[in-house]
Amino acid sequence: MGVQYDGNDEGEHRGGYVLTPLGRSSWPIQGVDVRRFSLWHWLGVEFDSTTPQSPPGTQVLGRVYPHLRNRRVRGEMTYYERGGAKVYAAGTLDFPSALNYPQFRQLLANLWTRLATP
Repeated sequence: MGVQYDGNDEGEHRGGYVLTPLGRSSWPIQGVDVRRFSLWHWLGVEFDSTTPQSPPGTQVLGRVYPHLRNRRVRGEMTYYERGGAKVYAAGTLDFPSALNYPQFRQLLANLWTRLATP
């Protein structure tokens, strides 16, 4: 998937997505009110992030920093294309709960449109 497990604290600490400069200007974020992303500080439970083994060209669109017990575990929202595959990773286990909010529904619609096109 381009990311791997980085940490889990049973949901005790949570954070909101902070978009990278690339993420703010990327196609998945088109039509999304990016000012609203950092307001939701409840993303967490499990965090996945890039590693040196992540495929070349893996783009980090945003990060969640939950500040776990003096350790900077992070979740990274990523995307890459390789060999005909289109791969998106939210970087947080409970990303589906974000779909209650319009900004995340727009992000999912953008992803679905891109991923569904051969």
